Amino acid sequence: MVEIATTLGGRPCFITLGGPWHCIGGYKFEMHNYCGPTLLKENGELREGMLGPRHKFWPQFEKWQKFNQEMRDQTEIELRGKVWHYRQSGQVVGSKRAAREE
Repeated sequence: MVEIATTLGGRPCFITLGGPWHCIGGYKFEMHNYCGPTLLKENGELREGMLGPRHKFWPQFEKWQKFNQEMRDQTEIELRGKVWHYRQSGQVVGSKRAAREE
């Protein structure tokens, strides 16, 4: 995540840009420290709409929240071109071609 200090209308403000991307249980999401998770499409774009409270993502996310930082880092991923790269401790440990969005 990147936080930028700037001014808006002459007043100081902070802009927070997307957090790291993670993958748990096959769900890819961007984590924001204030707004929480935002699910991603296979091509890295944000999914539209919210998940219902009973969606199977939420129990997995609740477990993920209890992870320590080292365990969370193991779920971090990035999208370069059309290939997801799964990272562990900052190192790429595997790759998977992103599915095409129809």
